[in-house]
Amino acid sequence: MSSRSARGRLTGGRSSLCTRLRLLVVGLWGAVLGPASARADEAAAKNGSITNVDLAVAFAPTIVFAGESRFTKVFVVDEGPQRFLRFGSVAGINQSKILRDNPNVIPMEYLRYSAAALAFPPSLRKALVVGLGAGGYPRLIRQTFPRARVEVVELDEMVLDVARRFFGLKEDPRLSVRIADGAQAFDDGRKWDLIFLDAYGDTDIPEALATPEFFARVNQALTAGGVAVANIGSADAQREAQTVRNFAGAFPHCVRLHTPESGNIITVGGAQLPKDLGAVITALDRKNRLPFPLTEMAARFKPCLQP
Repeated sequence: MSSRSARGRLTGGRSSLCTRLRLLVVGLWGAVLGPASARADEAAAKNGSITNVDLAVAFAPTIVFAGESRFTKVFVVDEGPQRFLRFGSVAGINQSKILRDNPNVIPMEYLRYSAAALAFPPSLRKALVVGLGAGGYPRLIRQTFPRARVEVVELDEMVLDVARRFFGLKEDPRLSVRIADGAQAFDDGRKWDLIFLDAYGDTDIPEALATPEFFARVNQALTAGGVAVANIGSADAQREAQTVRNFAGAFPHCVRLHTPESGNIITVGGAQLPKDLGAVITALDRKNRLPFPLTEMAARFKPCLQP
């Protein structure tokens, strides 16, 4: 008996077993999807085609990392081709996500829309990011302005470790991360061409990072022509609206947009903003430095306090 024949019989036995198992799972799945879908999946399982069950299994969550820091539980979860950073629980809100095969792609909607603000400063040599996540926004700045120096302030050491180990964050002379409280990020008197505030969670807007006094300090830390950008999203609509008002009150000029799917509010403030937002966004778009278009985003901006 050749090894190939033996392997063939073994494989055939396993195949038959796998088919029976798939039929069993399909029967259970049918209770969720309904009779018509169940019949289609049963036929597919018999002939070896892809079923809804196969798709569900393929995209089932895989916990890559689970840990508990001083502030929260931290999870890295793979689902299909995507990798997610989540806080609180495995099924928590997505803080960041990447495509594992190409970390430079930016699937997070709010980060793509925040990137439009990169067109606003007349020059961008120094940027400060408050809140690291998986490092998506620093990556965008580096893609758009390779010579810019980017500093990130992150409160949680575990988040930094996870970004390095699982999301491809690589520090170098032009990209640094320091562990500190974002509320004290502006105590050293340095000035920045762009400040990105990304420390507001859907269930928690830190009080120290949402007061009129804090936003006034952010404004004072901008260079002439510099802009501050904040990603604001909260399940508490009143808290969210108050944070937007506090932000707007700190800057002579302020615009905002709502992201179409997630509903995040992206606010941009500064002593001055370009008169024609569409023109500067289109000009940056034409440089083809980002893996997604920007031009269509210009029409979504409106004054911060406009209903």
